[in-house]
Amino acid sequence: MKRISRLSICLILCATFVMSTAPIYAEEVAETNVTWEQQADVLYINGTGDMVIDFEYITQIPWYGIRNEISKIVVGEGITYISDSAFADFRLAKEVVLPNSLRTIGPAAFITCTSLETLTLPYKITEIQDGAFVNCESMKAITIPGSIIEIADDAFYNCYNVSIVGVHNTYANKYAKEHNIPFYAGIGPSDEILVRVDNKYVDFDQPPAIVNDRTLVPVRAIFEAMGISVDWNADTRTVTATRGNTQIKLTIDSNIMKKVVDGVETSIEIDVPAMILGDRTMVPARAPMENFGASVRWDGATRTVIIQD
Repeated sequence: MKRISRLSICLILCATFVMSTAPIYAEEVAETNVTWEQQADVLYINGTGDMVIDFEYITQIPWYGIRNEISKIVVGEGITYISDSAFADFRLAKEVVLPNSLRTIGPAAFITCTSLETLTLPYKITEIQDGAFVNCESMKAITIPGSIIEIADDAFYNCYNVSIVGVHNTYANKYAKEHNIPFYAGIGPSDEILVRVDNKYVDFDQPPAIVNDRTLVPVRAIFEAMGISVDWNADTRTVTATRGNTQIKLTIDSNIMKKVVDGVETSIEIDVPAMILGDRTMVPARAPMENFGASVRWDGATRTVIIQD
């Protein structure tokens, strides 16, 4: 969905008070791709992927009508994006639980949640969009992990007492300084090594590992995140990655990586060979990616491999 300006946020607030607030209790409707359930004073939202809310008016959001009965919101695992104004005007909500799958909080998602005091964001979230927490006047602390790379200037507009708890020397730390928000280095970097390709975190079924000061990543997930096809030869224990006219060949336990461009093969010595850890083939993050033309750097503050393809 398109981002909204501060004027749009104000219009949303006005709509909250002047439009019909007749509740809609349908469990699933055509205008949204998520399901919802109320249990006592808790609202549960479940689904997969980016949340879609496609209504003309905020008052038509199915769970909007029960907003004054809810003190806790639980967003289910699998949801990656909280849609525009999804929980606008939930004034009694004191607690929000967010899933590890979440990557983005959309515009005005929690606007005027005036009872919300603290919030912890999951460690792979990347973005907080325009006006996400406008008028959350009771908010005292929000924990923002080192994975975040963008926060809108007006994300915390009218949150007069908010402070940011995060990782020292990260984007959240810089944002707090630029917006005169108190910052406390109250958390450390993730225990897991993170890998980001073009500002999108890669999910692995087996976490990356550091061997001899080099980061190894599961081969298929990282190459496919870059649009590179992968083949495995069990007889030779060789991974072949192909994109365009370039091939990279990595053989388990060999420190020689072979690069083939237009049929011409060259051998490149690498510090750490491809290897099998657990039941996954792991390859070094830097050498193969750079030979496909990507830039690779290590962010020690957040324990993140950052790849720009």
